[in-house]
Amino acid sequence: MTHILQIDTSAGRGTVALTANGEPVAVVVNEQPRDHAAAIHRMTEEALAAAGISLKQLRAITVCAGPGSYTGLRIGLAVAKGFCYALDVPLILHNKLTLLAHQVIVKSPPETHTLYAVICRARAGEYFAACYNAALQPVLEPQHIHQDQLIIWLQSVNTNMT
Repeated sequence: MTHILQIDTSAGRGTVALTANGEPVAVVVNEQPRDHAAAIHRMTEEALAAAGISLKQLRAITVCAGPGSYTGLRIGLAVAKGFCYALDVPLILHNKLTLLAHQVIVKSPPETHTLYAVICRARAGEYFAACYNAALQPVLEPQHIHQDQLIIWLQSVNTNMT
């Protein structure tokens, strides 16, 4: 069985999940913002215990590599890289916008010509945005946009729908 540990500390809510052959078997969530560094190892231990496996049984580690909180990203990446180095397993990086689009696609089966626009707040007046088709291929690549460009970006999503 292929077990993969998945880490996301890119936002106020931190998540450590474990999958077996692509199916989720354990999910541990930390709702405390600015607490990821203190909680991530406990969360990892809880996920492994819930699945009844050890770190040595992991075949890869995935981590959200952004966009997101700079400090949160550093925490997740540092832990993931440390595990990969110690276990000699691959590190897989994921984009937060792609992960969010995937969540929506999984929860509501896509129609043939549907696009999925994902927008996350960055700083005041700034956003990260991307647009994907139903196969999760980028129609508009992930990008950083300013508030004054948001309407233009949304219009370009609408243009791509035709």
